Amino acid sequence: MQKNLCMIGTQFIGVPADTGGAIEYLSFKLAQGLKKDFNITYFSVNPKIKFNSEKNLVIERFPAKKTNGFFFSLFILRKALFRKFDGVYVSGCSMIFIGLLISKIKGIPLIYHEFNHNPWLKPNNKLYDFLAKFSVIQSDYVLIASDLIKQKVIEITEVNSKKIIKKTNFISLNEFPVKPEKKENKILFVGRAVKHKGIDFLIKLAEKDFIGWNFEFIFPKTFSEEEKNYSDKIQKLVKSSKRKITLKQNLSRKDLIKEFSSASILILPSSMESFGLVLIEAMACFTPCIAFSVGGTKEIIKDNQNGFLVELNNQRLFEERLTELIKNEKKRISFGLNARKTIEEKFSFNAVIKEYTAFFNKVIK
Repeated sequence: MQKNLCMIGTQFIGVPADTGGAIEYLSFKLAQGLKKDFNITYFSVNPKIKFNSEKNLVIERFPAKKTNGFFFSLFILRKALFRKFDGVYVSGCSMIFIGLLISKIKGIPLIYHEFNHNPWLKPNNKLYDFLAKFSVIQSDYVLIASDLIKQKVIEITEVNSKKIIKKTNFISLNEFPVKPEKKENKILFVGRAVKHKGIDFLIKLAEKDFIGWNFEFIFPKTFSEEEKNYSDKIQKLVKSSKRKITLKQNLSRKDLIKEFSSASILILPSSMESFGLVLIEAMACFTPCIAFSVGGTKEIIKDNQNGFLVELNNQRLFEERLTELIKNEKKRISFGLNARKTIEEKFSFNAVIKEYTAFFNKVIK
C-alpha cells in the first residue's frame, strides 16, 4: 500500500503569491517525482500551480493575490486534519509551524527542506534567522543542497549530524534544448537584484567596453526596497550607456530558458550561494558559467572544464576569465558541451529522483 505524504510549498509573507521562485519550482517537481511511490497532497499559494490534479498527486492551492502565512496555515490545517498522512514535508522555514503541528498531531516525521543561505552564512534578520534554526532543530530530518550549508547548519544548531541529509537540487531536462542552439555575443546575469549577488560589480563590468558583446540582466519580480533600487540603477545604466545593455524582468520559464540558450556566457559573482540553481539551468543550455567559488558553486562548476571558478572577491581575475571566454570561441563550445554532460549525469531530475524516493521510503514508515 502506498504511503501518504503531505507536502507544503513555500510562501513569502506579504509578497505576491507567485513569488515562490526556485524553492517552489523544486518542491513541486519533487512532488511530481515522488507520486510514483507516494500519494501526495501538495499545498501551495502559487497561482502558477494549477488546481488540476494528477494521479497520486492532489493539489490544494490557497487562492490569494498576496501570501498570508496565518490564513494559509488555517487552510492547510482544515484540509489536512482529517486526512491520513505518513509524513509531512515543508519547503522553506515560513511554514514550519503548521508542518510541526501536523507532525505532532498525527505522530508522523517532519522533513524540512532548507534552501537558503542567509541564516547560516550571513545572518541579518532576527526573525528569519530564528525560524531557520527553529526549523532545523524541530524537524526529524533536514534536506540540504550543499556541503557548506550542511557544515554551517551543524555548527550553528549543534543538532545530530545524522538528521542533516545532503540531497542536491535538480532540474527537469525535458524543459531544455537537446542540442546547442545559436549563440549570441551575450553575457547574461540571472538572479535577484540584491547586494550579495554582486550587482555592484556587475554594473562595473557592464560599463566596460567588451567590443561586440552585450550585457543582459534578468531579474525576477522585484518586491523589496533593495531590489527596486538596484533595478532603477540598471534602468539608468541601460538608458545612459552607449553600449547595448538590456534589462528584462519577470520572464516566463519558457522565455527564461530561451535567454539561457542564446547566451554565450553566464556570470554569477555572488558572495553567497547555498546552491546556485541558475548555474545548472544555464549549463543545461550548453552555456558555460563563471562564478565565485562559494557554497554550492564549487559542487557544480569544475574549474577550466565546464566553466570558471574564481576565488571570492578577486574581481580582477573574474574579469580576466570573462575576457578569456569572450576571445576563445572553441573554449566556450568545449565548456558548454562539458557543462551539459555534467547536468545530465549529476543534476537532472531523472538522475536524482531515485535518491529522493529512497530517502522518503526509508524515513516514512
